[in-house]
Amino acid sequence: MSNLRNSQLLHQVGRHPLKAALARCFDIAEQFEGDIQFLQLNDGLSPKGRQDEMQKRLRAAVRDLRDARAPIAEMQAKLDKKRKAVAMPKFDPADTLGFMRRQELRAALRMMSSGQRALHLTNPAFADAMLEMPPVLSGLHPVEGQPGEDASLVETTKEQRLGSLFARELAEIEEMEKIVAEGNMVADLARVDLKLHSGMDDQRVFEEFVKPIEAKQNAPWLKKFTEDGREVIRVVDLETNRAHAASEREILDGKFYKDLAEYQADRAA
Repeated sequence: MSNLRNSQLLHQVGRHPLKAALARCFDIAEQFEGDIQFLQLNDGLSPKGRQDEMQKRLRAAVRDLRDARAPIAEMQAKLDKKRKAVAMPKFDPADTLGFMRRQELRAALRMMSSGQRALHLTNPAFADAMLEMPPVLSGLHPVEGQPGEDASLVETTKEQRLGSLFARELAEIEEMEKIVAEGNMVADLARVDLKLHSGMDDQRVFEEFVKPIEAKQNAPWLKKFTEDGREVIRVVDLETNRAHAASEREILDGKFYKDLAEYQADRAA
């Protein structure tokens, strides 16, 4: 890696779990810069020939950067799943006695002053009672999307209660968020470098060129089969009504669709 900024950034992220993928992102951008410099010095190319070749190299670089970001996307998917798992537990709907007790606690909260309510909501029993139902039933009147004492108290109570229930999971989420943020920062910088050396000064023109590649527009239809006890990935060819074994490149460029309707909807989009 010859770019000093890139080397320093990779050093700063330290022992990043996705460091190999991040280094790959920078390598792709640096390789593209070198390719463009070579093309600009090539006197044997016509202006159109040079432009066509630059776009060819850019298309390949964008595709490679998209593939290099895959581990970041996988980490993001795991993070999203873990976030969904951190939620207030559901009470047993058949536990009538438990519901009535929490209902009494909500009634007690309604009769309290703001200061008393804030103090009692540090108690898990009162916190669970308030969070189970709309806050207004506990005497709180938060306005969604607007700051205020009640809105702040509801959010703080929820954060503290989740923190007591999911301390380990929340610590893992915080670490994963840092990993994903650093990964996206590096990949985004590499994308900016591609734009810088692409010769496309207009951001709109650049986006129109790269987004179909990043989105895998008109992607091959991948499907998994079990053959002789092993999993095989094939490309569905609607014209021949056959499915041939997918190459490594087709696997990278393709998408798994559950059915024809999803395949057609993706192309229409």
